[in-house]
Parts: sequence; C-alpha cells; structure tokens
Amino acid sequence: MSPSRGRNIPLLVAPLLLFLLLNYFFWFRKDTHGAEQEFIQSQNHTNVDPVASNPSDCPDLPGIHDVLVVLKTGATEALEKVPVHFNTTLKCIPNFVLFSDFEEEIAGIQVHDILRSVDENIKQTNAEFDLYNRLRESGRAGLTAEDINDDPSTPSGKPDNRGWLLDKWKFLPMINETLNIRADAKWYVFIEADTYVVWPNLLAWLEKFDPSQPYYMGSGVQILDIVFGHGGSGLVLSQAAMHKVSDHHASRVKEYDDFTAGHWAGDCVLGKALKDAGVGLFFANPMLQGDTPWTFSHYGPNTDHHWCTPVVTYHHMTPDDIRETWEFEQSWWANVSLHCPGPKGKPYLFRNY
Repeated sequence: MSPSRGRNIPLLVAPLLLFLLLNYFFWFRKDTHGAEQEFIQSQNHTNVDPVASNPSDCPDLPGIHDVLVVLKTGATEALEKVPVHFNTTLKCIPNFVLFSDFEEEIAGIQVHDILRSVDENIKQTNAEFDLYNRLRESGRAGLTAEDINDDPSTPSGKPDNRGWLLDKWKFLPMINETLNIRADAKWYVFIEADTYVVWPNLLAWLEKFDPSQPYYMGSGVQILDIVFGHGGSGLVLSQAAMHKVSDHHASRVKEYDDFTAGHWAGDCVLGKALKDAGVGLFFANPMLQGDTPWTFSHYGPNTDHHWCTPVVTYHHMTPDDIRETWEFEQSWWANVSLHCPGPKGKPYLFRNY
C-alpha cells in the first residue's frame, strides 16, 4: 500500500470525494481479526453466522435473506485476501458460499472446489489444470513460488499467472454449483476476493426489479462480438437468469468446454452462455464498476459524470482497503440512523467536494 495515496478514509472524503446523503426518495423510497467470531454452515450449505445475522454495527438490510452471495477465489490468493471479508463485507450477510480451485477451510469457513464437475479428461490433458492437479495431490504443499506470482494485468489478462489461467474454468461450473446449494434465492450476487459491496445501496436498487425475470447485471465489457459483465466488478443474476443459463448449458457442456479452452476470460465465457440462452447484459455501471474509491473516474468523456450515483461496488481492493472502507461505511450508516431515522436509512452517493 502506497502511503502517498492517502488511504485514511476521513482524508479521502474531504479532498477526493464525499459520499453525499440525498433525500431518500431521490433514488429509492475473520485477517479475521481473530477467529473468535464463529461461523457455522446451515443445512443448505450456505454459511450462516447466528450471532452476527443482525449485529448492532450492521445497517438494516431488508431483502438480504433473499440473496445468496458467492465469493469466487483461488488457492494462490485465498489466505491473503479472503479472511478480511468475514468481518467486513460478509459480516452482515446470512447466506454466502465460497468457491475456489481447492477444497479447504479458512477461519472455520468451508471453501468448496468449484472445478470438481469439470470433465476429468480436460483436467488431465489441459496444461491450465497443472496447478489444480498439484493441489489435489499435495494440497498447499504442492504450491510453488511461481504459483503465487501476481503479475500485472495486461489487455489479455495475466497470461503468466497460473491461478489466473485456471480461473476462466470456474465461471460456468459456478452457476450449477450455486444452484445445487440454493436454487430458490431471488438474487445471486457474484463477487471476487478483491470486490467490495455496499449492501444497503445494492439491495435498495434490486427492489426495483422482478427476480422472476431473467436479469444479468454487470459492468459492461466487450471482447469481439461478446458483451458481458466484468467479474471483478460484481455480477448480479436473478433466479430466472440462473435457471435459464443452467438449463441451456446442461445440454451443451462440451461445446462450452471447447470454447473455454480457446478463450482467456471466464467472465466472457459466462456472458456468451447467458447471451446464447437469451439473457443479455443489463448495463449496471457505474453502480457496479471496476475501480477503487481512489481511482474511480468521476468525470466521463462527455457529459457522463457520476455525481449523485449510488455507490454499490469497488474492485481491486486490498484487505486494508476493504477494512478501511468498511469502517468508514459503518460510521456513515450510524450517522444516517442517528440523524435520518427510518427503516432503510438513505444511500450515499458520489459527490464533488
């Protein structure tokens, strides 16, 4: 973390941006710091914290029980990036599941192998599964220093990063594995280990939509003729969209395996499957977007400015970023509850200062 970035949240608010409280009706009506906070798994295999389901330092979250949150990660990053979420972004979430390329527990939370259903012949013959096979055989002892390499992104991703190369195979299996865990959620929110979500804003926004309709919400990206939602910015799929793409994929597994093998972006693979199933992307940027609070572009190229836009997701967030932003957010909602009482509080938004 560079000290020159001014990561202290109060300093961030003044010179760079202020999350402005507007009228409620303007937009809508364990680093775990210790595994002392215990989490358990419910019968449907989602993670439930019986103590913190409605902790005093969490904002009111109407509708959160209708949501299943899916955090996708990988063995090369999980121990560094996942634990902070248990006391921040997932702390107030009653139903969530962790998927990775390695079955393990992190701070008492089960992490599921998302690649278990991929064709075994692919696993044995495709070099991109070398990391996965070593993990299956030797566990974390099979990791090498080269596996942990977190090289910078290029226009074509991270072609020298073994974990990144394997990641593209997770997106389509993630749909069925998620439905196997809970098929009746109204909304499915997919995030990655460096994604931050402002839950009150997201839930209030989702109230505007009917989950029985096939919604696929994300920050729009395009590769050739495929328009898709950027995975790290967060993806939201309705119940209808989940079942529609799952049914479509079920009869075309080899077709999509072949497509995945020849592609480099897993979120694009998912976007293609959704498009083929008749579910186009609902453009949700800049609510769902891929920057941090410190790199967010407040001014677009023309009149596409983002003032008064509700904050929903950030991406490329380090554990320290997540922790500091969470602390700021909690103080924000506490202040809102004190000065603007109501069942849902009010959103915070981007605003120049």
